Amino acid sequence: MRRALRIPLLAILMAAPLLARVPAPTPQRFWLAGRYDGNRVIAYFNVVHFGASMPAHPRFLPPAVAAQFGSGFELTPADILRLRLPGEEPFALGSHYDVILGNGLLAHATVTTLLGFPQDEGVGNDSYSGALLTVDSASETVFALPSDYFVLRRPTATPSPAPRTPFNSAPGLIRAPVSFALQTQMAALLNRRRRLDLEGQPQKGTLAFAVQALRLASGAVRYYVRAEWDLPNPRRGQGERAVEPVGNLSAWMSATPRLHVLVSEPPTSPYSGIESALPRLLNVVDLGQGQTGVILAITGEDNAQVSLRLYEDGARLGDLKILDSIGSGE
Repeated sequence: MRRALRIPLLAILMAAPLLARVPAPTPQRFWLAGRYDGNRVIAYFNVVHFGASMPAHPRFLPPAVAAQFGSGFELTPADILRLRLPGEEPFALGSHYDVILGNGLLAHATVTTLLGFPQDEGVGNDSYSGALLTVDSASETVFALPSDYFVLRRPTATPSPAPRTPFNSAPGLIRAPVSFALQTQMAALLNRRRRLDLEGQPQKGTLAFAVQALRLASGAVRYYVRAEWDLPNPRRGQGERAVEPVGNLSAWMSATPRLHVLVSEPPTSPYSGIESALPRLLNVVDLGQGQTGVILAITGEDNAQVSLRLYEDGARLGDLKILDSIGSGE
């Protein structure tokens, strides 16, 4: 009887390490999407290399409203099949996708035009294959957000929650302005950080900053701040700015339990000005399972990209997981 009891126990102990090595489920795929026109979005699913197979006279379409998506040309179903590699997204005319718009809003769209987006492959740039997707008529009423940048996913097996209107408690960008009192505290924090960065040198420049409030999937509120310190421009000529930037940084902040900086970063680009030197926050979306995605436009010294990243409190830009990106360099 004792022997019979030992055998199952031994079997359980031997099986435990095997159970721990079972692979995790395949994660949900996400793609960046941009507003193309009044009822269509544009998305690039796969990286391709046209090389010598570029059509002699491609039919380019007008550029998208979302400027970062460039100007693509029409492809045929045969082109898509020829360019697609094993394991890549098998999109086709008539394929259905969900469009995560942000602020709790979800649209449904169908692939109606196949596209290629060529870039200078000779200097190492990727080209893309993708599509225009027409938003279903039943979803058009929720296709009116200020942002032009969204996220695409395959339709979920479970019914989606009923769309909610913006300006509520859903994850996304908070459209209401940040209070003057809180902005005053932010300015004091930013100036203090600059003094520390200058290692005791006298503070230089007058602070100007732009702040965006966002709500995470957890319900927590965060702030993304882009800051610039300016001095009067002694070489000001006609058409030039009256001030000259002497410092930039971006920062993620939380007001809980009191206002503090979660993480701050130097410029990503040597070019001056908030819009050129620092990443721009284009949208915030709920990716499900308590995860928040941030869509950022990032400019470097000789490159630019739009990137969908998984937000994490206190993580620097380079440490945020990249879920999708499109970009080019010189």
